[in-house]
Amino acid sequence: MSAQKLVSVSESRIEALKSELTTKLEQPKAKQKRVFAGFKSRLKYTSETLTVDVEVRYEKDTSKGLEQKRTIVHRAVMPDGSSKVVENKPTPYKWCYQDAEGKEVPESLVHHYELLADGAENEVAPFERTKEIEIIKTVPMSEVESFLIESQYEVWSTDNISGAWAVSQELVKKDIAAVGKLSFGRGFTEYWAIFYPVRKDGQFLIVMVLTKMRKEYKRWMSIPNGQPDTNEKCKTKKASSVLQEI
Repeated sequence: MSAQKLVSVSESRIEALKSELTTKLEQPKAKQKRVFAGFKSRLKYTSETLTVDVEVRYEKDTSKGLEQKRTIVHRAVMPDGSSKVVENKPTPYKWCYQDAEGKEVPESLVHHYELLADGAENEVAPFERTKEIEIIKTVPMSEVESFLIESQYEVWSTDNISGAWAVSQELVKKDIAAVGKLSFGRGFTEYWAIFYPVRKDGQFLIVMVLTKMRKEYKRWMSIPNGQPDTNEKCKTKKASSVLQEI
């Protein structure tokens, strides 16, 4: 092949590559969802038999994944008959419903709709504040640690201590915890409320922990060099969402 033909082929190939590159640059870039890789830190452990300095990452275990399984749309129906989507957002003084421009909308005008899988909407009402916690089942006391605790409260009585003591005695005798449902109202958040007694120095109280789910660990690491696991208690069963089954 002559030198002139080689130059011609090279120029043709270069033009083709330029055209391909231009086409790629003109195409809109697909947005990639950022995956949180954890906060960085170092874990330093020193004892008489071991000294280790390990680079680690950590992230908070939460129940946000449960809320993402359900979509609630808040829509304000205005006096003129028009409607617009609003969101419940905080201000320096309170939480309130606001439109896209940040203008406050009276709560009395807001309707709530649950978005279904087929795209349809069902109008729903916010949960009411729980005034009576009915115990609907019990779980072994040994299972309480397996739940992801959102918050903890002390429960006591001022007018029927004997009744509270009777409940405490029953739970201790059977080595169980009592379970009911609780909501603080004005929203779409509810919890499993788990009750168990605590005694100290001739006194007692009842602890209430709120949870939505069992712990679900995700950041498992392979044991180095295939060493056997000598601590069977570290093995955790696959857990399901508490709000579906408890």
